[in-house]
Amino acid sequence: MLLPYGSDAPLYHLPIVTGAMILLNVLAFFGVWTLEGQISEEDFELVINQLILQYGTWKPWQWITSNFMHAGFMHLLGNMFCLWGFGIVVEGKIGWWRFLLVYFGIGITQSGLEQTLMLFAGEGGSLGASAIIYGLLAMCVVWAPENEMNCFLLVGFRPMLIDVSLYTLGTGAVLIELFTGFMAGMTWGSQALHLMGGALGFSVGMLMLKKGWVDCEGWDLFSVWTGTQNKAREEETEAAKRIVSAAQQKALDQLLGAENKQAAAQESTSIADDLFQTAMPVGQSIDRDEALAKMRTAIGACDPQTAYGFFGQLAEDPFATDLPEADLLKIISLFQKQKLWSASVPAMADYLQYFHTKESPIRVLLAKILVQVEKRPGQGLAVLEKLNEAQFKDDDRRTLAGLRTRAEQMLAQHPNAVEMIEDW
Repeated sequence: MLLPYGSDAPLYHLPIVTGAMILLNVLAFFGVWTLEGQISEEDFELVINQLILQYGTWKPWQWITSNFMHAGFMHLLGNMFCLWGFGIVVEGKIGWWRFLLVYFGIGITQSGLEQTLMLFAGEGGSLGASAIIYGLLAMCVVWAPENEMNCFLLVGFRPMLIDVSLYTLGTGAVLIELFTGFMAGMTWGSQALHLMGGALGFSVGMLMLKKGWVDCEGWDLFSVWTGTQNKAREEETEAAKRIVSAAQQKALDQLLGAENKQAAAQESTSIADDLFQTAMPVGQSIDRDEALAKMRTAIGACDPQTAYGFFGQLAEDPFATDLPEADLLKIISLFQKQKLWSASVPAMADYLQYFHTKESPIRVLLAKILVQVEKRPGQGLAVLEKLNEAQFKDDDRRTLAGLRTRAEQMLAQHPNAVEMIEDW
């Protein structure tokens, strides 16, 4: 028996509907169980036949009710563990109301198709939330294949805790259903129903990914298959190195003093030339108008790294009082569009130092990158501490709560890790 209970996938929303659906399933099970002892066997059978998905008829209300019926306690227990494990990942990425639509959308569609296909069957029926759960598992595989699911495994009487990637879990589930279906003679049974739900979930997951309705941080199934997630990370790392190198050169120049700046520049590696292809040679002055023009040229060319370098030159002027806020926001936006998450961190830190107009959304974005990409939960929490949450909507506050919880979990997992916290 394999029971999922948690995941390391990045989550942004609390599992409100997931918990509510589990509660409804449990209440429905014990409600039916209580009813069985209070009415006659014939009447109880009539009630159950109206709630499960009957074959040979067409009753649309059963497309909903059958998803909350279970054949026994172990059937309920297994399904609810799986609903929790996969539900927290899906709802954690899309929020409660989208998850509600997905949950009932898969359940109603699968049940409607099943009952329609079995319209001319003489007898039989089905019940349970398994098709929905397989749909949620398929969505997890599309959105977070490399993330792991924490599972409770019972082998005989020996319990153990293991971590399994969602891709492995999903692939294994499909293979098991195909194998058991083949052994059963490929007849219409639970295996076919599970695979129907999985196919629906896979389709919904692909649609939402294509439409940009879900944030997978560049680690969706197709990015993993093509290897582009590694390319994005390499680009982030390289860009971050160039930014850090430029910052180190700036600190060195300030330390040496203006009188030694020319000599130091001649002896050092041409870091500035690597970072700013169109910049003036190191050691030569550049006036404000020229730096501003070249920064905007780089923005127009969708080159945020070069543009940010020129912004840094503008910020070096101790008499500057009107730094271009709008241009810095464009630079940050370009970093995000190009998925240069790590390289965008210094630009956002500069924005928090010099400006306040868009402080709240910048703080949220910066904290998200620090926690989920940079793995710096302490710095992420420090950035969030300065937020005024009263100005946020309920959904946004839940997102922040989820981000804080993720950061706190990371800190708890590595209590001895040393992290330098900067005042951003």
